[in-house]
Amino acid sequence: MGESPSRRKSTSRLLMLTGAVLAAVFAASVGAGYSMTDTELSNAQAVVQHGDGVVQVNTETERVEAEARALATGGQQLELVRLADGRVASVNHATGQVLLLNEDLGKQGTPIEQSSAGVPRGDEVPVVVATTSAAYLLRPGEDVVELIDPDGHPRTPVTVPGATRTAVGDGGAGIWVLTEDGEVAHVVGERLARTVSAPAPVEHLTLADGRPIGITRTGEALDVAATPLKSISREPVPHGDTVVVPAANGAGRYLLVLDRRGKLISVDPRTGQRHEFDDLPKGADHNLGAPVVLDDRVYVPDYATHQLCAFDLRTGSRTETITVPGRSPDFTVEVQDDRVVANDPVDRRTVAVDPDGRRTVIDKGRAPGVETDTENPEPVRPPEPSPESTPAPPTWTPAPPPTTPTAPPVDPTPTAPPVQEAPQVPTTTVPVVPPGTERLPACAMVETARLRCQVVEIGPGGATGTVRDTTPPGGVEVPEGSTVAVHVYGENVRVPDVVGRRFQAACESVNAAAAQAGADVCDEQAMPAAGANWAALGVVAEQSPRGGEFVTAGTRVAVRYWEFVAMPKLDGGVHAGDAACNAILAETGNQVLCQTVQGSEGATPGTVETSTPAPGEKVHIGQTVVLTVYREAKPATPVPAVGGMSKEQACQTLVAGGWQCDARPDGLHHDAVVTAQEPAPGTLQRGGVVVVHYSPHQSAPLWRYQSDNHPHVHIIRFAGTVEPGYTPKKYLGRAYPVGAIPDGGTAGMVRDFMCTVSDKVCGGAKPNHYYSLDTSTKKEDWRLLSEVGLVLKPVSGQCRPDQDMIARYLVRVGTEERYTVERVAEAPPNPAYREVLGCVWKAP
Repeated sequence: MGESPSRRKSTSRLLMLTGAVLAAVFAASVGAGYSMTDTELSNAQAVVQHGDGVVQVNTETERVEAEARALATGGQQLELVRLADGRVASVNHATGQVLLLNEDLGKQGTPIEQSSAGVPRGDEVPVVVATTSAAYLLRPGEDVVELIDPDGHPRTPVTVPGATRTAVGDGGAGIWVLTEDGEVAHVVGERLARTVSAPAPVEHLTLADGRPIGITRTGEALDVAATPLKSISREPVPHGDTVVVPAANGAGRYLLVLDRRGKLISVDPRTGQRHEFDDLPKGADHNLGAPVVLDDRVYVPDYATHQLCAFDLRTGSRTETITVPGRSPDFTVEVQDDRVVANDPVDRRTVAVDPDGRRTVIDKGRAPGVETDTENPEPVRPPEPSPESTPAPPTWTPAPPPTTPTAPPVDPTPTAPPVQEAPQVPTTTVPVVPPGTERLPACAMVETARLRCQVVEIGPGGATGTVRDTTPPGGVEVPEGSTVAVHVYGENVRVPDVVGRRFQAACESVNAAAAQAGADVCDEQAMPAAGANWAALGVVAEQSPRGGEFVTAGTRVAVRYWEFVAMPKLDGGVHAGDAACNAILAETGNQVLCQTVQGSEGATPGTVETSTPAPGEKVHIGQTVVLTVYREAKPATPVPAVGGMSKEQACQTLVAGGWQCDARPDGLHHDAVVTAQEPAPGTLQRGGVVVVHYSPHQSAPLWRYQSDNHPHVHIIRFAGTVEPGYTPKKYLGRAYPVGAIPDGGTAGMVRDFMCTVSDKVCGGAKPNHYYSLDTSTKKEDWRLLSEVGLVLKPVSGQCRPDQDMIARYLVRVGTEERYTVERVAEAPPNPAYREVLGCVWKAP
């Protein structure tokens, strides 16, 4: 059986479509060659797949406004991305073809050339990533990113080793790309700006509050664009294979992390406020997908039941369940133009939900590839009425016209009364009045349709004097002259969104927008819990009514802000008093004052000895923090050199000389010794802290041994651990025994696979051995014998100068398969297969 690569790109669940960039993003400046158009970018537009093509629908008027056909065949999936200039990029998941469409969905030019032949695997399908001023083509199968120029041509490729299909915009002209090694690469234009490594590999990448957020293997949520990396959650969030996070087209103000086993976490990156939702569908009858967030609502798709589960992020409660038209095993959920749009490509209907949770079902019409119409199946034709039956009265019946009463003629012969036909009343269609239309134009539309307009003023909910809806609704057939009630919003004001602002400025905005002349409608309310950090102090965490809602002028608006924080631990001679006070003043905006006073004599003068309030106690707005600092104690002396010592020896030496030892296990060496120190040896210092970097891991000599029974059978073992029947053949370098260093972070486990069936089956000799980083083998009759040890992972494909790269080789001679492990620089000639195992130390 042939060799299989030791590493494969991990596959992930793919949504069929990634959606349009939010209209707010379009308002940003665009790059050279891009220009804004007259297309209504903030008019409730959505672009979705419909059968074998694409349609643009207006989610308010419920009309199809443009379409493009013949982009897919046989149920192929399309991924759609709207670019900053209004065009739409279509990616065919089955063929990998990328095509640009004009704003009216007319095709533009030829497809972007595929740089690799053949049908791509699921994790190698190209991805188009739109930013506020540029567009990129990400080819994960080739580890490259290309900037798309205004004419639709890719520019010079930028290499991103191990690139995956996961990428998000950076809020400007660049993108962040997640790699297989758990790093995040920042590409700007035609260059790789930098690559960010977290303390643990990043498994998921999303956006929250416009910032790229990485979820690590240990559950830490990090702002990867911050320098240094910034944790936005005080507690770990769900992580691992069962976790999904929003794609760029579903992200919003909050970080969302969904464990598909039935748990949803939301974190406010500004304040650290966290909600946990356990009221999610669970079990084999449910299949949850990546959540999307719109304002303060989050929607979780359940593909098994074809529904969206909605939750309110303000209250932490579940609100409703929305059925998605269609029966496909998958559908798309994304945010487009301030609407959540859920779409089954092969169903006739699409559902859209506005920020207030109102649901609209749009008829996309018939088209090739459209198989179902689950929201509105074909109606059954009613039977013809019999002559004896009396037809039901129409829904809207006008008042009968006046008639002049006349006496019936007298007929002495009794006869049946004649059957008189009812007069035919002309009918007309109630016009569709779009929500938000002004009152006068709305009545003009009604009266043009030969109907009477009756304006009915309702409460808050929209701009003053604009239409909410009509009764009867638009599209209903009614007699001419009927009265149509046009519901318009009364006198009200829009509440500004002040979450994330300091409460004083927030109240000024609320009073300016919502108060009557000279009045104050802002209720300042302190949050009952502590803010996450100094910067949260005085920042609005919640408001009610929420931003964007319409209310009657003079309505009270509750503004809830963080009024206190917990005093951090600054004592212990680690933090400089003046620097700590300056940080408190700067981060709180002088809402908390700070002063330093001299304390006792200490080894690190100027550092904090104690604080008032004490660590963990409350610090309120307007309070003064007092930091007591150590006084200068003794003359400076040179810091001793401790490099090459064990951690214990180094710390004993420092403590004996009057220093404090801060030992950190972040050094890299083949022996468990100190690799560096700060300050450098000889530095004059009055006691204080010396940071000691040491290697916590001890390596051992790794040898290749040759079988005494067959010259082409080899095993690798640490010195002193080889079983009888093998002779030392080659010293490879120093590696780490099992358990001496964590597996997966910086090291990979080398495993011994063994075959004992027969010479023929085992490649020419039995028993036979080969070595791999794989955890299992696809070779028949071979089994995992043992874990040998750990070797260091190369960094950017390279080993350090004091290390050698080793690899496993397969050499075929006739019908024999000979396996060996050798330094890459001394590889055997003409190997049939090579697997790089990692780096070993050159030290004896």
